[in-house]
Amino acid sequence: MKFSIYTHGDFDGLVSGAIGYNFCKEVGLSLDKITFVEYSTYPPEVWDSYRFDPIVNVVTDFPYSRALPSSDFFIWADHHQERFVPDSSEITRGVCFYDSDAPSCARVLEPLAKLNPLLESLVPWADMVDSARYESAEQAVLMKDPPLRVAVAMSQTFNDDVFRAELLKMICQVPPDQILSHPKVDDAYRRYTWKQERSIDFLQKNLVLYEDKDVLVGICSFVGYKFSSRYAAFLVQPNLDFLIHIRSIPPWDSPAVSLSVSYNPWKEFDCVIPLHEILRDVYDGDSGGHVRVAAAVLPNAQAAMELARKLAQVVCTRLTTAREKVT
Repeated sequence: MKFSIYTHGDFDGLVSGAIGYNFCKEVGLSLDKITFVEYSTYPPEVWDSYRFDPIVNVVTDFPYSRALPSSDFFIWADHHQERFVPDSSEITRGVCFYDSDAPSCARVLEPLAKLNPLLESLVPWADMVDSARYESAEQAVLMKDPPLRVAVAMSQTFNDDVFRAELLKMICQVPPDQILSHPKVDDAYRRYTWKQERSIDFLQKNLVLYEDKDVLVGICSFVGYKFSSRYAAFLVQPNLDFLIHIRSIPPWDSPAVSLSVSYNPWKEFDCVIPLHEILRDVYDGDSGGHVRVAAAVLPNAQAAMELARKLAQVVCTRLTTAREKVT
């Protein structure tokens, strides 16, 4: 029997997709295809009506599709706050792995990861990347560790699904330090460091600060630039509480932009407010994420900046209110 992998196109998606791939190979299935799915190209109305082939379909690090039961058998795994989670008692031809408290989808699939020591060793790195648990802003920006350089390769080759499928298979077979010499991995890291250097220079001149009641929010827009950095702002301004990051998304001629809001991962907080819920409250479009990081795709840069200003105000108010309740 054949199987297909559908996984999110980030590092957690790479690792969790590889865990699903490895499991299917272990039980004797043959690969049909690997597809990297994005929220922008598979919105709920498209994803819920997607025509899955009548084979074994594995979906990782992406929302559940109501069309999945059309598979001969399916595996679904995710850790994001979902709009819909199926009732396991109603599933007859599939299995679901879901834990909204897990730092990564790879962590949700840890029991299957134990079948392959290479993949098991990548689970903590998927936790680190997907939940922004880097040890320092420097580690997050420079990404020097071998698993992090593989993560860079994944993010920098978004338009090369053939290579990303190859990379998914590679991490099942060899450790990350043996992948770094691959020409596309090396080239991706060179391009990444170039972007980080320019991002730092850009932020030193263009980071907008919003402060209210001792809460500091940074807003940065990289729209129109083919470089951006989610963490460089914390090098430039270490005292930030939150960062709202806006960037262009491929294809580059599209007006659509991505907006994310995140905590400063290296700052201690006396209380925590759920960013995914706040973003959902202030934006009626589709969004996703979890307590410390949330994101949405908006139609254009102007809409994103308007949302960013509103979001900054709400975040400041909500955190101040939460602090008052604690004291």
